[in-house]
Amino acid sequence: MLPYKILIVDDEKLIRWSLTQALGKEGYQVLAAEDGDQGLAMVGEEDPDLVILDVKLPGIDGLQVLEKIREFNAEVVVIMLTAFDALEIAVQSMKLGAYDYIHKPYELDKVKVCIKNALETVKLKKEVQQLQEEQSSRYGFKNIIGKAENMRQVFEMVRLVARSDGTAARRKRHRQGPDCQGHSLPELPAGPPFHGDRLHFTSGISGRKRALWT
Repeated sequence: MLPYKILIVDDEKLIRWSLTQALGKEGYQVLAAEDGDQGLAMVGEEDPDLVILDVKLPGIDGLQVLEKIREFNAEVVVIMLTAFDALEIAVQSMKLGAYDYIHKPYELDKVKVCIKNALETVKLKKEVQQLQEEQSSRYGFKNIIGKAENMRQVFEMVRLVARSDGTAARRKRHRQGPDCQGHSLPELPAGPPFHGDRLHFTSGISGRKRALWT
């Protein structure tokens, strides 16, 4: 797995340097920007997993940068850097979507813990998203395969009915207007579909009874 990418946005060169060195030793890929405009550009170009963002920046301030980051990509985790006397601003940043905030001057160990916890959230979100994509791909309608002979016949019926009744459905919509209660599959009988040596079913569109020899 590729290392997490962290972007530091702070106008103080010493803070950018110290965080870059410390987090680089932790195995993170670290980028740095000295103002809000540069930080926003790097968010778009580099797609970081996490942003450490100072509230007080020259030009566009940290809260404005936070709002723009959230508009661009709400999945990016943002940790704010604030002064001890800026509690109100810190709370406001949380309301705007920041994951957490850290007071300056900060303790490096606390910064590392905060980042680790935040990236656990990132990891969990990615795992959930990947699982959802796998489940959708595996169990989507296009990937349903009838392994038994009877199931294969049922799926073949669906294809036959869809082709033969397509014209009837279009005529019905032309006469009656759009039908908001469409059917994705033909309506099958409630009881067992097999009677003797034939499989009976009723078309969900035309209502005509059909039979398929087995």
